[in-house]
Amino acid sequence: MLKQLTKSKRVLILIIIFAVLFLSYFGYTKIYQKRNILTLPSTLHEISGISYFDKNIIICEQDELGDIFFYDLKKKEIINRINVASPGDLEDITLANNDFYLLRSDGLLYELTNYPSKPTTTLYNLDLGANNSEGLTFDRKINSLLISTKSNVGNTKTEKKSNKDERWIYAFDLATKKLKENPFLIVNVNDIISFMQNSSRDIATNNKGKIKIHFRPSGLEVNPESGNIYILSSIDNLLAIFDRQGKVLSIEQLDPDIFNQPEGITFDSNGDLLISNEGGKGEPSLVRLKPKEF
Repeated sequence: MLKQLTKSKRVLILIIIFAVLFLSYFGYTKIYQKRNILTLPSTLHEISGISYFDKNIIICEQDELGDIFFYDLKKKEIINRINVASPGDLEDITLANNDFYLLRSDGLLYELTNYPSKPTTTLYNLDLGANNSEGLTFDRKINSLLISTKSNVGNTKTEKKSNKDERWIYAFDLATKKLKENPFLIVNVNDIISFMQNSSRDIATNNKGKIKIHFRPSGLEVNPESGNIYILSSIDNLLAIFDRQGKVLSIEQLDPDIFNQPEGITFDSNGDLLISNEGGKGEPSLVRLKPKEF
């Protein structure tokens, strides 16, 4: 009887442990279910930004080229290509009110209007300093472009040091064509770390035991249904979801075997999430994810 009871307890303990691990894993890392992966053409080896266009077509740009590529998701091929900017360190692309916008890492914003009838290109210097602009998207709710930077914010070393854990999201007003003075959103890296710790997830550390979450935004998008903000951090292989006040709603740990360098992010007309990866030592890819929540 004692042996049987001991065995029963062991089984119960194993069940409890499995249940905890199951709920922790699927409640935290499985916000999205992977649907399929597309290998992109070599022309897009350094793809760093994407945006949904129309009828299964996305627009994308390649890091060192100033072109907009139109990629057909059904045909799995590039169907059009137009030149907008001179070659440079272009980081992201978005479509807003039928106009195209490309962002360069130094904060230079290219605007292409009246395409294809009378295409006109206008440049805006956002004067973000050396903050390394990488993310660009359109926020329909405020008719503005949202711009994320990877580096510390501030004009002086003292300011940058005091703000070292903050990542600012700026807003470019499309009505006035000016950058708003105050940031649209401020994300704190410590909030992300706290969320992960409270979710009982393993957090990467260095050989001294120091946490290695950098959270340097490489791409961002607005969920068209909820209005929540989705931000990629390629260096951490993380997808973080925030509400419009900057509260962390969820964290998705991206599998590095699938997401080797996630930098582009957009939603399609079905509400699926698309994430593009630079090729690196392999091939560029596009991963389609089916949302379960948020």
